[in-house]
Amino acid sequence: MAVAGLYISWRIRQMVLPFVRVYGQWVEEHIIPMSDQLEKMANTVEQEAYDNLMSQPVGDDYSGDGSDEAEAALDIGLSFYKDISKMYQATLNLFSAGLMQPECICVRMFVPTIVAVIRTATANTSTA
Repeated sequence: MAVAGLYISWRIRQMVLPFVRVYGQWVEEHIIPMSDQLEKMANTVEQEAYDNLMSQPVGDDYSGDGSDEAEAALDIGLSFYKDISKMYQATLNLFSAGLMQPECICVRMFVPTIVAVIRTATANTSTA
């Protein structure tokens, strides 16, 4: 039995497009805005590490400048930023892969648009 083009377009409008819209809206509202918070989170971790290191007791040979503590705190903040950035990218990749599930097979025609949106978002993140 042949399937008419009108039926396929109806199925896409009724079954696929609502899913893609909700999926895209959720990613746009909840995942992409997290990119703005990554640097703030890293700065907070760095400041907490610095405060913790500066509150440690010191010996008689301590020079009092705190440069070693500041460098260690910077390393901790940078390490956190690298890790959280990788987790953010993995989350975006996971949501992109979610669109390719078998029940969403018709979504594949929308993937180039979705990939372009994600690339734009990550490009904006890397330039910020």
